[in-house]
Amino acid sequence: MSSAQQRGIHQLLKAEKKASDQINEAKRRKQIRLKQAKQEALAEIDLFRQECEKKFQEFERSHLDSREDVEKKIQDDTEAVLAAMKNTVADNKDKLLEHLLNLACDFSSAHVHLHHNLILQKSLGASD
Repeated sequence: MSSAQQRGIHQLLKAEKKASDQINEAKRRKQIRLKQAKQEALAEIDLFRQECEKKFQEFERSHLDSREDVEKKIQDDTEAVLAAMKNTVADNKDKLLEHLLNLACDFSSAHVHLHHNLILQKSLGASD
């Protein structure tokens, strides 16, 4: 081989090595950029998560307060209805008991009839 050919081969090998080094350097820079982008995305996600958590806590706090107010109002209304029912029972208890006793003990307006089997038995002359 001639020296010109060897120089040409040497230049080609040198150029190939330089190209390989440039490709490796580009890959390394790309990996660094990907890691940075991932870290930035994670930081942005964390910031967004914190904002959402803060909004949720504020929402929960505001609705929890109103929920307690509604719960207290329902409790007060229930107590008022129960008190009204107790008063109604106390007012009408004696009247109701008297009416029930009158219905149970009043035989004057009732039509008392003997059972038809007893009537049949008496008509046939059966004795007790």
